[in-house]
Amino acid sequence: MAYTYRRLTPPGDNTREPIRVNGRNYACNVGSTLDVPEFDAKILEANGWINTGGIAATVGNTASRPVNPRIGHVHIDTTLNAAVTYTGGGVWTHHVSGGSV
Repeated sequence: MAYTYRRLTPPGDNTREPIRVNGRNYACNVGSTLDVPEFDAKILEANGWINTGGIAATVGNTASRPVNPRIGHVHIDTTLNAAVTYTGGGVWTHHVSGGSV
């Protein structure tokens, strides 16, 4: 199973740290970021955390890549230990080599 993540940074005043969401504790220095599962990110954002605009990506093995992704979707492939990007037509490319994977 793959999960989608958002890259967040805490509020600048540190008044809402640490915060516990769905049984997980989140704390981070101001100016730093955390990659947070989307289902927790929504709650963190409601509590002042800021979505840095980082890439939302799925994470999982090769077999768990999304079936119908949008072009540009990023999957952190744990089988390859690399990020791959969907370029359309069923093709995924390796983030470093640019080759099809």
